Amino acid sequence: MAIMTIDDALKQILTRVNDPYGDTYWLRAYQLFFEGINTLVQTGEYKAEEIPSMIKIVTLETEDRNSIYWSSPNMSENDLFGGFVIKIIDVRDSVGEGAISSSEGNRFKEIDNDYYQLIKFDKEYKPLKSEIFYMIEGKTEGYEWAGEPTEEGDAPPSVENEHKILIKFIGTLPRELELKYIASPIPSKFKVSNPAESIEQVSPTRVDQMFSLPFLYKVIDFAVQKLSMEAFD
Repeated sequence: MAIMTIDDALKQILTRVNDPYGDTYWLRAYQLFFEGINTLVQTGEYKAEEIPSMIKIVTLETEDRNSIYWSSPNMSENDLFGGFVIKIIDVRDSVGEGAISSSEGNRFKEIDNDYYQLIKFDKEYKPLKSEIFYMIEGKTEGYEWAGEPTEEGDAPPSVENEHKILIKFIGTLPRELELKYIASPIPSKFKVSNPAESIEQVSPTRVDQMFSLPFLYKVIDFAVQKLSMEAFD
């Protein structure tokens, strides 16, 4: 099986823009590598099995609320994927470990604002007894982005000031539910060989253990295309 580290991926990007040693475009290639991952996920150009490390599941206590103001929890020190939430992909009943799922349960369905307006004026569109509708209202305003330095220094951003997402529910909520979402990578946790800081040798992070190779090549193509366009601006 082919092995690919983040250094290998950046090397391919730089070679294809005629900068094999990264003298000119290394930092931008590094930024576009992570931007490419997030963009491909945001635009739906992925399969779940191609990005297993990015997919997270958390259990939330509803506490009899009709809305939840939520952000991704702090990940472990070794988890490279705990950045901002790219998208929520599923909401469902929580089934505890070792529990057997019964035929009874709730059907969760995401709706948009147009459907919500129909619910307000026509009972026909309201959820059935076993249905729960939810709306993802959006994020609070954020200022931290993958690969970009903070105002305080050159270090990639932390995720302490995470964007929070408001989820509104219509229906009778269970005491607990599961949220399945995709979290962005945290660039600062990836070990990479920076040619501008080549004093000590780094063992670069293997990215083929986190993504499928076809997905990685799509990320590389994204970075090359954007970098090539920027070079001619």
